[in-house]
Amino acid sequence: MKALKYCGYAIVGLMVLAVIVLASVAALVDGAFVKSRLERYLQEEKQRTLSIEGEPRISIFPVAGLSLGKTVLSERSSDKTFVSLDSLAIGVRVMPLLTGEVAVDALALSGLRANIVKLKDGRFNFQDLLADDRQGAKKATEGRDIEKPEPPKLRIAEIRIEGAQLSYRDESSGQELTVSGFHLKTGRLEDDTPSPIVLSAAVTGKKPEVGLKANLSGSARINLARKSFSLAKLDAKVTGNAANLRGLDLGISGDVAVDGDRNLVDVNGLQIRADGRFDRDALTLLLAVPRIEVTPSKAAGSAITGNLKIAGPQRSATLSLNVGAVSGSATALSIANVMLDIDANAEGNTVKARVSTPVLANLAASTWDLPKIVADVRLSGPMIPQKSVTLPIQAALKADLGKETLSAQVSTKFDESSVQAKLAATKLQPLNANFDIDIDRLNLDRYMRPAGEKSVGGDPPVDLGALKGRTVTGKVQIGALQAQRVKLSSIKAEIRLANGKLEVAPHSANLYEGTLSGRLSADANGNQIALKEEVKAVSINPLLRDLADKDVLEGKGDMTLDVAMSGPTVGAMKRAMNGSARLQLKDGAYKGI
Repeated sequence: MKALKYCGYAIVGLMVLAVIVLASVAALVDGAFVKSRLERYLQEEKQRTLSIEGEPRISIFPVAGLSLGKTVLSERSSDKTFVSLDSLAIGVRVMPLLTGEVAVDALALSGLRANIVKLKDGRFNFQDLLADDRQGAKKATEGRDIEKPEPPKLRIAEIRIEGAQLSYRDESSGQELTVSGFHLKTGRLEDDTPSPIVLSAAVTGKKPEVGLKANLSGSARINLARKSFSLAKLDAKVTGNAANLRGLDLGISGDVAVDGDRNLVDVNGLQIRADGRFDRDALTLLLAVPRIEVTPSKAAGSAITGNLKIAGPQRSATLSLNVGAVSGSATALSIANVMLDIDANAEGNTVKARVSTPVLANLAASTWDLPKIVADVRLSGPMIPQKSVTLPIQAALKADLGKETLSAQVSTKFDESSVQAKLAATKLQPLNANFDIDIDRLNLDRYMRPAGEKSVGGDPPVDLGALKGRTVTGKVQIGALQAQRVKLSSIKAEIRLANGKLEVAPHSANLYEGTLSGRLSADANGNQIALKEEVKAVSINPLLRDLADKDVLEGKGDMTLDVAMSGPTVGAMKRAMNGSARLQLKDGAYKGI
């Protein structure tokens, strides 16, 4: 028996020795062979040229590692550079992979340069590199329900990225964006172990013009398995220009921690401050979050305050935010009152408003409820014929951010008008929504300047680009409407927005004993506007008295109008207007003849 035991020990020992020998032999792979095969594959299959200086070093066990010198990958069928780097070194321990853990010994990257281009047909210049993998994955998963894998446990000994640059260009819009001088250095990232982190970068761009510098430092914790992230002793700063925002000086400091799996939020001493100029207006922002702690069993925190000031030669505004103390828990979060005060002035016209609401939320389900929004808005100034108007508004809003749904109801009564509105969104991004607006009566002449009083300015632009990327349907009903002294009643309109085209059709109204009906469309694809209207059996005398203060004609009138226009400005649209108009007067008489 002892002999058998010793033979067993010997066999096991030989097996272990064989494994060690095989591992030692395979520990270093022939880098020259891998380099030549990879260069040939990219050239023959992807029509890209790969150039690697020197011989890559590739190891398999106990650390799967890759080390590269200067490397350049070209664009497809071109000698232009797609990606290049000065050096790369990465190593992942093999044995921990068997237990679902990714243990990165080191990640060092120097001199990365990547050029991303969105082509005119909407494709990106790297899609050919992903095509085979995507098609194979699609075929492999067809007809099967695939569960999302759990994120692995991750620990990284160190990350060191130096001098990276990422450039983006959109061939259709001409937009360019470059992140350069990107430096990132961390210590050991493992579970909840804090690690120092230092980051810096510069961002430049065109359309819009951008020139920003960013720096960040702090102590980070990352746990992918628990979907948790925290930054302690955060000190971030952004300076520079972005479009019309000039001289930006933004600073963020404090401690922030979020744990998605356990529904934990912990904010301590967070402060955001910013100074800058927007066009000719000076901006100052200050937001302070002293303390918020949310757990599944409780929620607590002190008041949040914020203040935004705008001061310029033509306008000024002050916005003050006050968020009451937080209570409840992560699944039943409650804020007794959130209040926003607005005091704004532009060219003698003022807006004073106060908006307040309680807030209820379930952070685990990503649902938010603002059950009682109350707003008092007062508008005054020379732009309003009656000098001032006060709008008392009541509203309610519910949102499920996980499902991307939203619903809201709004009502207001002012002067002789009563307004009821409902909104429901079945998707927020891209927006897919419907609405219903009901107004009993509205006299716009109380609130709008007469048409003869022209506003100051040149040829204003017409940009219908905001119509793109949204799908909206709705109905509008107005019992009685007065505008430019013309009176309409029983107004009904159906509104549809899809694929960048807005249609107000059909729409109809009663007009001076007659009827009005037609369709209006605006198409962002070409910046086009078209109008078709038909007016039947309108009493001419009262219409002219109200519209032009003339009492010269009697009779009934019919009119048809079919016009279209396009262009980048109001003036260009007027010059490009074409179509037809037809006017017919029945039983007419000119007074005095």
